[in-house]
Amino acid sequence: MAHSPTTRRRPAPHAAVVLLLFLLLLAAACGRGGSEAVARCRSAGLQPRVASSDTGVGNRAVTVALRNAGADPCRIEGYPTVVLLDSADAPLDGLAMVASEGTPFQSAEPPVLVTLAPGAEASFQLAYFGPAAGDPCVYATGLRVAPPGDSTPVALVAPLEACGDRVRVTPIRRGAPEGLLAGPGVRVYLVTPSGALGLITPTTTEASLVRDYGAARVRRGEVPLVEGTSEPGTVLFPDDSARRLEIVWADTAGRRLPRLARFAGTRSVWTVGAGLTLGLTLREVERINRGPFSLAGFEWDGEGFVMSWRGGTLSRVPAGAQRVLARLRPRRDYADTSAAANDVHQLIGIGPFPSSDPRMRRVNPRVDEVAVRFR
Repeated sequence: MAHSPTTRRRPAPHAAVVLLLFLLLLAAACGRGGSEAVARCRSAGLQPRVASSDTGVGNRAVTVALRNAGADPCRIEGYPTVVLLDSADAPLDGLAMVASEGTPFQSAEPPVLVTLAPGAEASFQLAYFGPAAGDPCVYATGLRVAPPGDSTPVALVAPLEACGDRVRVTPIRRGAPEGLLAGPGVRVYLVTPSGALGLITPTTTEASLVRDYGAARVRRGEVPLVEGTSEPGTVLFPDDSARRLEIVWADTAGRRLPRLARFAGTRSVWTVGAGLTLGLTLREVERINRGPFSLAGFEWDGEGFVMSWRGGTLSRVPAGAQRVLARLRPRRDYADTSAAANDVHQLIGIGPFPSSDPRMRRVNPRVDEVAVRFR
């Protein structure tokens, strides 16, 4: 008996289309598993710092790092939202924040997806003109930064002086390059170790200060030293008490090779090492030094000068520098019969006195002078 040939039924066209779409969606889901399964980075889980700064022929740049401070990975892509802040933490007007794939210090790259493991960092750069360019300038004491897709910013202390009409902002990139200010050692700069407006190094010259800050911000004058003496030097920001810095040169004729960089008073944006600046108490200095130190007694010309950092953080200096100097003085408004006044009277003289001395701790003097001796 002859059998007629059988014919295999083909799936209906719409069924094939549905199957194809299902397979495509499945493949796409598998491809996204490594990224969309990871939550977007939020401000609350990011810790910012200024990783480095750059200077060159009128241009300035600050690279801001964002560290994943959470316990889980997160993803980030695109341009951050950045706001410059004045001393009252109010937004500064006059400068447009412009998205830019590159700067004079970074080659142009489009935004990319960055996945941050816990503790890992990504970064972006702010580029702007410096004061030597001659344009109107604004002085910011900090930033507010929000990652892409998040409207809640995180605050960052990062003084900078930007001139002109815009600041360029790059997309967020993998990693955080380390600059001069990120490494260990003692340098003098205009902010905490997380960033800088300017930097004084063993190779700084008066000419480089004029180039970087403009002639109007640099003036020659006498720099006060110990026991009422002074030497001719150069003063940076002479009319701004919070930014004033005095430099004595080893080469006085050529105005080069810093011998001493000094700032004094009640408040300064200049900082040394891991955060030594004016106005800190004795106990705060101990925390920065990661241990006690020794200082001179009170009521004489050399009162309160640190005599030894006793192996602490501030005793470590880089090549080209010799020593970090600081003076701490007690309040002068104690009543003569007060316990604090009695402690001060017991701490009179050359010393040295350990900062761990209970009397010194009760007096808790404050820093009113900081210097780095380079030579």
